[in-house]
Amino acid sequence: MLNILSNVFLNSVSISFLVLLMMILVDVINVRSKGKLHAIVKDSHKWKQYIIGSFLGTVPGCLGSYSGVSLYMHGIISYGTIAGLMIATSGDESFVMLAMFPKIAILLFVILFIIGLLAGRIIDYVVLKFNIPYCNNCETMQFHKDERSYKHYFKEHVWHHIVKKHL
Repeated sequence: MLNILSNVFLNSVSISFLVLLMMILVDVINVRSKGKLHAIVKDSHKWKQYIIGSFLGTVPGCLGSYSGVSLYMHGIISYGTIAGLMIATSGDESFVMLAMFPKIAILLFVILFIIGLLAGRIIDYVVLKFNIPYCNNCETMQFHKDERSYKHYFKEHVWHHIVKKHL
């Protein structure tokens, strides 16, 4: 029993660490590009968000899902987009499917991609219709004059923002 709990704890810590790394990566890209990532994804047509989300979901493994969670927590993608991403995700099992039945797996990924697109749009419609709040007031668009300093970046962006507010 103790072995099972130990494994669960270690897996939880490793997944949390991967999510933290993806959140930092998204923030670094957004800060270094002076908000262009935010502008490209969030301020674009909603279907572009759904396509990006479903694509991240169909990427084999969990990295696309972790990236999507980070984009959502930074307020860059909508609730429907993150939900569509998760619907399109098959995670690490996609590697097994690609090895055992590649043609059917690719067909399944295409179907999940399309379902993720449609579900994302439907979910965003429901969110708007019932005025359901979601993460959209994140302060990632704050750029400071001392932005070149790594000490400043890790103190303000990583510690005060990502760790204290999101993790």
